[in-house]
Amino acid sequence: MRELAAEGLLDVDPHRGVIVHEPSKAELWEIYEIRMILEPAAITRTVENISDGEIKQAASMMELMEAEQDPGIWTVHNNRFHAHLAQASRSPLLASFLMNLRNRSSLYVATSMRESPPRMQEANREHIDLVQACIDRDVEAAVALTRLHLSSTVDHGSSHLGSSQPDSVG
Repeated sequence: MRELAAEGLLDVDPHRGVIVHEPSKAELWEIYEIRMILEPAAITRTVENISDGEIKQAASMMELMEAEQDPGIWTVHNNRFHAHLAQASRSPLLASFLMNLRNRSSLYVATSMRESPPRMQEANREHIDLVQACIDRDVEAAVALTRLHLSSTVDHGSSHLGSSQPDSVG
């Protein structure tokens, strides 16, 4: 239960015990605001350090996502894909922070994909472009694509939540 609470899926309330985490637009905004700072740093390091073998692995992961129709399973593949790229940054602490944020955002990503199925195909195209930037060793393109990818995800996720936070990041 501690692990699920640490991942943001459960909340521990001293008066009510353990309860299922209730997603909010404010939390989505905060997660992605932090990711907009950290992800560009990670992808910069990834482009500089990723091996050809790691690029091939990322491409294989993308193929799994492209073939997947179930938003929940797609979200698991998506997390693995982004974790793989973050690991290629050769910055273990940064990759760990991002993994925690990605785990916290999984609920929002899955909901967004379930509510807007075309978003999966759009995200898949963004992943293809991101891997191509890694192949080309184009840091500037990779950073721009990362920001676009995060902004698109938060925009779609925000549309399914009902708080008065800003509708986009970055």
